[in-house]
Amino acid sequence: MKVTERCNIACTYCYYFFGGDDSPLKRKPVFTTQKASDLVTFIERSLKYGLKSVRVILHGGEPLLLKKHAFDNLLESITLPLKDKVKIEFTLQTNATIIDDDWVELFVKHQIFVGVSIDGPADYNDLYRIDFSGKGTHSKVVRGINKLFDAYERGLMPKPGMIAVINPKFSAKRIYLHLTQELGFDSLHFLLPDHTYDTINPSELDLYTSYLIELVDCWAADTNRNRKIRFIDEAINRILSTPFQRDVIGKYINSKKLIITVDSDGAIGPEDTLRSVIPAAFETGVNISNSDSLDVVTNKIISSVLKEAIDIPESCVGCDWVSICRGGNLKNRFSSLDPVPFKRKSVFCEPLKELYITLTAYLNGSGVTEERLLYNINENTL
Repeated sequence: MKVTERCNIACTYCYYFFGGDDSPLKRKPVFTTQKASDLVTFIERSLKYGLKSVRVILHGGEPLLLKKHAFDNLLESITLPLKDKVKIEFTLQTNATIIDDDWVELFVKHQIFVGVSIDGPADYNDLYRIDFSGKGTHSKVVRGINKLFDAYERGLMPKPGMIAVINPKFSAKRIYLHLTQELGFDSLHFLLPDHTYDTINPSELDLYTSYLIELVDCWAADTNRNRKIRFIDEAINRILSTPFQRDVIGKYINSKKLIITVDSDGAIGPEDTLRSVIPAAFETGVNISNSDSLDVVTNKIISSVLKEAIDIPESCVGCDWVSICRGGNLKNRFSSLDPVPFKRKSVFCEPLKELYITLTAYLNGSGVTEERLLYNINENTL
């Protein structure tokens, strides 16, 4: 949910404001309480299809640009009408630069899980995560992080997590130690950049491989086994799953989940990062003011994107890792040269293969039998 369509910093790699799509600046800057009422009605209309829970990701822009009283009213206008009808969870993704004690009180009040965007120590983070005057943001981010951890340590709110965008020229070990030992994060999420076949530099792929393997080594050597890196957890879970669990049960479970983007004007579109490569996919004509979840999944544009995310690229057929990887993230499969945009395998195919090989070796060394691993990997039901 696009709480705001503006930001207080200017990250140079931001897909939303610097990805070639200027539509955010044409929409209303904030998500109003009227739109919150529309969202409630949208959810209520969808209950008849068996909707049991909704996770609202408060996103931007920078969601904390919304005035505090407006933010509080917005969340109350969603939770109060729905509290006895459906489970509502809030998460929030922020650059943390403007977090203060009043914001923390609101996070505690609404029990929001907060994710912080930070790319590592100051000299790394401040190369790309800068303000509009070109100054780095790291010191402000850390100040906000400390306030979040203080509230967590007092038992007031969930422990915050973080997201970093991978730069293959940086030291994964140095970043990992900064985030875990210096800042205290246990929930970590590292994102491969939003590269497509139009933007990837093939000469850097070996650097991505080295970065991913170094990150796995840091995680494997960490004595705190409560520490989780999302992409490692997801890959290990897939490798440890039988083909039936992964390809049949997994597909069924995933079919029960739907990720949509709701802009500040209520317009509904597919997963947000696709905006910079297929902006037309967000011109669906579906809005929370006049639709329900069935309208979303049967919308021609959205269903087409969902199908592309499920379909395996032909070039992946026969690969040992096909049902583990499933072609990679959708945006990383894009090429403007193709009449159908997502028919290629991920631009990060080779680094991902090496990642899966490394994790399989780790599992084998941790006691998982070679026989089980080979069966899970090779006996695909695709």
